[in-house]
Amino acid sequence: LVRQDPNDQVVAAFDLHQDLLTEELGPCAYHYAFGDVSRYDGIVVRLREVVPLLSGFEIDAGFGEEVDDEGRVLPKTAAVAARSDANGFIVRYDGTFSDFYQRIGAAHSIAAETSGATPMDDACRVNLIWMTGVMELVAG
Repeated sequence: LVRQDPNDQVVAAFDLHQDLLTEELGPCAYHYAFGDVSRYDGIVVRLREVVPLLSGFEIDAGFGEEVDDEGRVLPKTAAVAARSDANGFIVRYDGTFSDFYQRIGAAHSIAAETSGATPMDDACRVNLIWMTGVMELVAG
């Protein structure tokens, strides 16, 4: 049904999460994105003012299947965890909402994650930083 929408008009897509599955995490944020994530360096600076960014951490909450860059579901493997980079980014083609929108051409497609231990006000600030930061990028 979503493919019937005017998706050529979509410039950015956000999927906002709070990770309640990875219980050992303290307050923090991490994010799924695609392409050259260095374009988000300014956003990362602002995020660090709110919460620590989860770097070099294996995230396996909710993982079970992978999708290749053509959208084909890959056989399940034992190693399904993804490791975040130094700025908390994970690039993973996995058939999710953000993966779908980057595949159909959205210039920016982000799943922003905060841990369950992150206070709700801080989690909302993280989400707002993502949204306003990407809007600034789109506006030039």
